Amino acid sequence: MSRIALIFLVDCYITMKNFFRSLFNLRLLIYKIPFFYLILGVGVILRLLNFPDIPPGLNQDEAANGYEAYSLLTTGGDRWGNKFPVYFVGWGSGQNVLLAYLQIPFIAIFGLNSFSIRLPLVILGILSIWLTYILAKKIWNKQVALLSSGMLAILPWHVMTSRWALESNVLPFSLLLGLVLLVFGIDFSRKQNLVWWQNIVILCSLCPFAISLYGYGLSVVPISIFLILVSFLFFKDISKKPRLWLGSIGLAGILGVPFLLFFIKNNLLKANFGFEQFLPFSINLLPASRLSQINDGFVITASSNLFFLTSGFPDFLVWNNDPSFLPLAFIAFPFSLLGIYFIFQNFRQNLKKSHDYKLIPVLWLLAFVPILFLVPLNANRANSLFIPIIMISSFGILELGRNLSDQKLSKFLVSCCVIWLVFYSLIFQVNYHFLYSKVAERDFNSGYQDAITKASEIADSKEKIYLTKEVSINYVFPLFVYQTNPEDFRREANYELKNGDYNVRNWRNFYFDKEGLNLQKNETWLAILKPCKNDWCDKNNTLNDTQKCYQNQELWRDEVFVIYRCFSR
Repeated sequence: MSRIALIFLVDCYITMKNFFRSLFNLRLLIYKIPFFYLILGVGVILRLLNFPDIPPGLNQDEAANGYEAYSLLTTGGDRWGNKFPVYFVGWGSGQNVLLAYLQIPFIAIFGLNSFSIRLPLVILGILSIWLTYILAKKIWNKQVALLSSGMLAILPWHVMTSRWALESNVLPFSLLLGLVLLVFGIDFSRKQNLVWWQNIVILCSLCPFAISLYGYGLSVVPISIFLILVSFLFFKDISKKPRLWLGSIGLAGILGVPFLLFFIKNNLLKANFGFEQFLPFSINLLPASRLSQINDGFVITASSNLFFLTSGFPDFLVWNNDPSFLPLAFIAFPFSLLGIYFIFQNFRQNLKKSHDYKLIPVLWLLAFVPILFLVPLNANRANSLFIPIIMISSFGILELGRNLSDQKLSKFLVSCCVIWLVFYSLIFQVNYHFLYSKVAERDFNSGYQDAITKASEIADSKEKIYLTKEVSINYVFPLFVYQTNPEDFRREANYELKNGDYNVRNWRNFYFDKEGLNLQKNETWLAILKPCKNDWCDKNNTLNDTQKCYQNQELWRDEVFVIYRCFSR
């Protein structure tokens, strides 16, 4: 018996020894892995965990943009028949096109669904972490690069931005790519002999800025100002390779001309060009101006934006941000101000030397100032600010630590900032995957596609189906669900242009405007509504309390949408 016990103890010893040896070897392996790859791995996991089910459902902008991409893929035009448009007409006041064009190959491979239309943003979000590291390392050093990319990988704003398909969410990546190519292009201009790929970098330096115009049209203002400031500040370097930079201007001009024509047509000419029929793309004349729809006046816009900037960029729109968390935590704004201070301090000390790249992110912030007086900001309208702010705040944190004479205090301060960012982001992740996913169900219309499919199965052959107008652009959801040919939609739909918006009354047996139902006496119809609304049935429009609204002709219900069979008077 004692021999058996001895053998058991020896086996336990050998097992534990091998375990700790493996653990030690794993620790050594982790130390050998560049820390950036760990950051990138975390960023990938946070963007793919429970993808695409969180956020649940589809926002109406996602569905509309996804259907535009499907229309481009299948017909070469948007849902209104405009061939390869520079800017979508959308619901009337327009919609940016870049994301839709990026979605086309994914829809071709995976079909039209939430996975295919959201996947491009996930990929661009992951690439943004890598580009941020490259740019921050080039402008500052490896420590700033690691902190910047680490912040971008885990902060609430970029995690959420990467997981749903709002068309303006492409802008941070395209501008970041432009900043990277621009910095390297200026750097290569200072060298005498260039290899072929360095020439290509200079030639392509301005192209991402031109492409960004199609990601978010309002970016034309800061991009124009930024490029003027950069050309003035780095003129000495740029002038060393004039042919290459003129070529870069030419390429960017070719890419930007369609948008320039769109801008002139809609803001100056307000009429068609005579040569449009010869173009391979369409330049839509929008029936309404998006800027006029969202501008609240100079004073109100400026004051609301001042509050937005100084209070940490709060956004209470559920699809843009988890209302319980600030997009960039509490740390980015104060340390970005500190970073700007250190950048200008360094600039003053080196006036006689070649200009520093550290000014480039600050120049972008300066170029954005006019936007503060044009539109009220939220997380998606200000998204082009956030990556430069993250990099500048990272520099501010590390530079403050470097300027402290007490090294222990310096390390303590930097460590506290990093720990706080990790803790804040960890709490956000827990909330995002458990509480937020429930809160977001209504704003992302969870179950709406299932309700449309179920209603079609329930409805009799001649029964009309009404979709609640509480969901904006409600008519795109049946088109998205059934992957309808846009030509069939335009031929069969009853719609009109009203107050600058396309008002679609009905398509087939789907009705999107209750007044257009034209019900006959004793006619039955189905209604897809949010629970406990008093407009769901004419015969029962007083049944609006919680107990009654879940009975009497209810056919199907999930937590967000209910299908009723209703009776006309």
